[in-house]
Amino acid sequence: MRFSQQFLEELREETGREVEHRACGCLYIDPGANVDALEALHRSTGMRVERRGDSLFYPEEGIVDPGALLRSLRHAAEKRGVKIEHAMVSDVHADQHKAVVIAAGAWSGKIPVIGRDGPLALPKSEPVKGHLIGFHMRPGLMSSFVRKGRTYVLQRADGLVIAGTTEEHVGFDTSVQKSSCEDLHRRAAEVVPELAAAEPVRRWIGFRPGPEHEDGPILRRLDDSNVWLAYGHYRNGILLTPVTSHLLAPQITA
Repeated sequence: MRFSQQFLEELREETGREVEHRACGCLYIDPGANVDALEALHRSTGMRVERRGDSLFYPEEGIVDPGALLRSLRHAAEKRGVKIEHAMVSDVHADQHKAVVIAAGAWSGKIPVIGRDGPLALPKSEPVKGHLIGFHMRPGLMSSFVRKGRTYVLQRADGLVIAGTTEEHVGFDTSVQKSSCEDLHRRAAEVVPELAAAEPVRRWIGFRPGPEHEDGPILRRLDDSNVWLAYGHYRNGILLTPVTSHLLAPQITA
């Protein structure tokens, strides 16, 4: 997915920090029998796409380092006087604040929010667990990131290759399963053969915030309250950061 370069430039001006972002393109290997329809659909939306045999290449797609982005956003917030705390939230009393934004990822829909007239009904969210593995490889091994089915492989500038992922509806289970990592390793090696003989140096999981009853991210004001919702991004939370902020910030500060 394309990431807003303007957003990164504004963040760099604010913090003086660089966030790794490369418009390296995405190669979608063997999309299946619907490759013609998929190509036509994406072209109709204005996306640049090139046909490469049975595969599709998207030259404008890129990758961004989520850790670096979060650190820069935190720095920008603290620079503007925002106080950031890590604490367990049992409930939120919205009437005690000028504005409230619920943006707690997969946990968002479980937070009790009390409005002026009582509890507010938030759209439900669920955790979709995903395994990932990382390899230390020579920088420049991959010129673009690659997808095949539900497998993707990308490489950071320092050489770290990240392969994902699984989709598991098992609640907030934080265990890292050896069998899932082995299956992921096998699938990643089908995409990037050099990974077959490599040993992962990292194995971890994440919880994608999946909306239970909506087709896309939940980005809106909750009725006529002073509560805004920003969750349910599923696999695109980091990539949709600019869109989310540009959509909600003007509403909240109006």
